[in-house]
Amino acid sequence: MQTAKVIPLSAGYRLPHREDTAAQKLWDEGRIADAIAAWGALLKKDGECLEFRKKAARGWMLLGKWKAAIEEWNLCLALEPESPDLLARIGICHLHAGEQTNAWLLLQQALRLDSGHRLAAAALLTRPVMQSGLRVVPSGILALEEEPCAAPGYPVSGDLYQQARLRMENHQLDAALELLEEAIWIDPNHAPSLFALAWIEDSHGREPWARFFYERAAKCAPQDWKAHYNLARLCAAAGDDTPARAHLERAILLKPDCLEAIWLLAQVCERQLDIGEAVVWLEHLRKADPRNAEVCVALARTSDANAHAHLEAAASLGCRRYEVLFNLGVARWCAGDTGGAELAWRDAAAIQTAGPEAAHALSALALSQQQTADAGDWLAQHPHAGLLLLLAHLYEESGESARAAEAWRQAVDLEPESGSRYFS
Repeated sequence: MQTAKVIPLSAGYRLPHREDTAAQKLWDEGRIADAIAAWGALLKKDGECLEFRKKAARGWMLLGKWKAAIEEWNLCLALEPESPDLLARIGICHLHAGEQTNAWLLLQQALRLDSGHRLAAAALLTRPVMQSGLRVVPSGILALEEEPCAAPGYPVSGDLYQQARLRMENHQLDAALELLEEAIWIDPNHAPSLFALAWIEDSHGREPWARFFYERAAKCAPQDWKAHYNLARLCAAAGDDTPARAHLERAILLKPDCLEAIWLLAQVCERQLDIGEAVVWLEHLRKADPRNAEVCVALARTSDANAHAHLEAAASLGCRRYEVLFNLGVARWCAGDTGGAELAWRDAAAIQTAGPEAAHALSALALSQQQTADAGDWLAQHPHAGLLLLLAHLYEESGESARAAEAWRQAVDLEPESGSRYFS
């Protein structure tokens, strides 16, 4: 029996796969309008790419451009006409665009397709309750009339926010994000949801998006100090000191005892070289928290006249930072306290991450006292051409020519031009 002939299988027709890496990068950077434009460029080449169109529509909603969002969602609906998700989102966009009749019809249609659709059901709860009454029409005939009830509507965004908080407490952040986004779709000015979105983005290190939502929260709840402080913190970390200072001043005005905001404001003022203002806030902090060593260090940086006292206070409070101990030694030396300077420099040199400055200071101190052994030990740890030349000179005076030659050789190796300086 003849075997059947094998026919090669064709690859078939496939739409070319288009990447949106550049658009997604813009989105991740919080550049919403630029990302929408990038997706729009891709959609001109492939108008039926539903994924890109949905991303663009979501971006328009975040920007509050409801008409543009409706256009994008409607084009998506042409490809997915029975999608309750799309119907609910289009309905919400119509609601914010002032087209309430269309909004209610679309939301009801979404619920007919999926009776448990959370977003559609929640959005419909914002519909004003109508009350019936009688009125006299111009012809004199009584007519039934429905008008909005004066009672406040259902706090649907607050309910979604509370559900999101439960998810956040259970570390279900993705589910919380979905609920919070639905809350701000329904009420774009719901400050608690905006703040919670910012907090989640902040905790994930997505700084552009955290700033985006903190800014919106601060605009919607200008009396909430937390949004102003967190926005200032992100601005300061990015080097945007001018807006950071404005938000910190606002936060402190709303909550005068917020030491974190005062501390950050002092640092921002120092960076802006507004030293007088920085000192004012640092003195305020010192009175509020006299055991804070970092405040003393900051005062030492900004108060030249009292730097010695502030450094002493920082050291007495347990500060063991290298630069603090080294500068304390310098301050003591300038005040004539040689023994105290040596102690501070020894403490600085003992720190694991110590730089060469403390060893050089100790070697110079030993050389001034003609203690060649100690000077040699310190310079063995951190060589310095100029100090090695001084050590060579002391060795020569004491008749230790071999050691003098070795010290001189090390100095020339470090700094070749030091040889001519030495002989001169």
